[in-house]
Amino acid sequence: MPAQLGIDRLTKCCELTVHLVTGVWIVGTFHIIADTSSAIRPSDAIRNCKDGFLILTNATIHELTGPREQGSIMVRTEAISYINLPAKGWSAREPL
Repeated sequence: MPAQLGIDRLTKCCELTVHLVTGVWIVGTFHIIADTSSAIRPSDAIRNCKDGFLILTNATIHELTGPREQGSIMVRTEAISYINLPAKGWSAREPL
């Protein structure tokens, strides 16, 4: 049996709903390294995404044909219309 792939470090995470300019929306988990300052809000971390991509895990992609599950997805930031931010902020997640 192949090993389970996943994030191999302790992270802080939050659930985001990302709305794309195409009308598709994605609900998924956004991660940052756990030792990132607690003063960094999810909105700050999103603005600092490297290489123009937002990475989400445990994603559900909502398309016209219906929702589909995706283990992880890279979303190009220029394709994003807006993002619904979490009300509660970060939660901790153990490595997989």
